[in-house]
Amino acid sequence: MRLIILACCVLLAAAPLFAHHSFGAEYDANKPITLTGIVTSIQWTNPHFYFFMDVKDQNDNVANWKFEGYPPVVLNRVGWKRTETMLPGDSVTVFGWQARDGSNWAHSRFVTFAKNDLGELSLYPNQFVQTPNLIVILIEVRHAFRLIPLNEKHPEDLDPAWLGDSVGHWEGDTLVVDVVGFKERVKGSKINTDALHIVERFTRVDYNTIEYSATIEDPKALLHPYTITSKYMLRPGTRLQEYVCENNQDPASFEELDKKSLITREK
Repeated sequence: MRLIILACCVLLAAAPLFAHHSFGAEYDANKPITLTGIVTSIQWTNPHFYFFMDVKDQNDNVANWKFEGYPPVVLNRVGWKRTETMLPGDSVTVFGWQARDGSNWAHSRFVTFAKNDLGELSLYPNQFVQTPNLIVILIEVRHAFRLIPLNEKHPEDLDPAWLGDSVGHWEGDTLVVDVVGFKERVKGSKINTDALHIVERFTRVDYNTIEYSATIEDPKALLHPYTITSKYMLRPGTRLQEYVCENNQDPASFEELDKKSLITREK
């Protein structure tokens, strides 16, 4: 079944490929946190969804935390409903990254609900375009893309890139993609060297589902390889949209960041 889904949405992905444009200014990738608490209020606002929850510490002291989430349009497209998915009183566990200023404010990456398992925040949709000799993956966030030539070798004069260099081939009904040539990242939560090597496998197991796995090895940074798994789920009618943060032009937002010394001004 060598047919790739033309438009799909990443579900339960193991790690985001891209951070929001202001993530580095507001949040610290070296401060991952996992908190469990009770939702107190929700704000379905553009360009970002926010929710607040009470968290108890070991001494039963309660602190109210603010979490930033994905835009409402993204949540709606992956099945979140304002009156059902998250409500005040819900018990949730949140993984994310704390604000740089150390306040009770964080960027939420995963949200797991005690009442069900439908709450994990998903990434922006991807679109696959298939030709006989090339697979193209269009990624809505930041308008990024990947080119995957089929049955070719990596160039000998590779220029390192954040997404690396990809080549693919078919093993039965599975598309196998070999990725090398990454730029080094020696700071933050995603450290890798120029020896990073990833092998991805895409298998369409039914009309609506592509099973995905990626085996990651980096002998200069990792003790041993590891494998992550995920799924691509078909969302009929989904179309890639323009990626834009409406808050770019919000003076109040910039003033708030400026007061926290989170804006770097070029001279």
